[in-house]
Amino acid sequence: MKGGAPEEIFRVQEGSLISCAKVPSGVCVVAEQSDDRKHMMITSFDPVKGRGHEMARFEIYPQMDLRYYLQGRISPDGTHLLALASPKGPIEIRSLRGAQTRVVHPKGVDDMLIVGWAADGKGLYITNRTTDGSQLLHSDLEGNTRVLRNCKGTSVRQYCFGVPSPDGRHFAFDSTQRGANIWMMENY
Repeated sequence: MKGGAPEEIFRVQEGSLISCAKVPSGVCVVAEQSDDRKHMMITSFDPVKGRGHEMARFEIYPQMDLRYYLQGRISPDGTHLLALASPKGPIEIRSLRGAQTRVVHPKGVDDMLIVGWAADGKGLYITNRTTDGSQLLHSDLEGNTRVLRNCKGTSVRQYCFGVPSPDGRHFAFDSTQRGANIWMMENY
């Protein structure tokens, strides 16, 4: 905290996703795509000691390079892993305590960009690409969705997303949109 030279903990592949559970669990994971692009591996890590063991492996959509699209996260309480195998879904939720795997098919969602946990672990926030931009949605674990925000824009880079506060009382959202003007000049 007082500064000093940074130290490398471990290396990750480009496009990897890191997430951590809340205290007291404190479990941190990194989601990475396998070299053959057929699996997403979720590995534990300690912010001081480095990489731990592989916690889960999920098959992913083989025709798509998901290095820039991986969605594998630890739940806020550190007991479940969420994985999105393809933009079309479904969302798979695996228990780290031996309970049955849950498969969530969010209704009306067919091009997911980002999936994250609600602060209480009882729901999900989803960014879904639409024909004229994207939508920020909330889904319960049964797949019932409701639209929180519509974001207009046709660029692949234009989308909205959101993150709940750890206590679940606040929600921050953003939309990345680029604007440009075209000017026509006469008699130049």
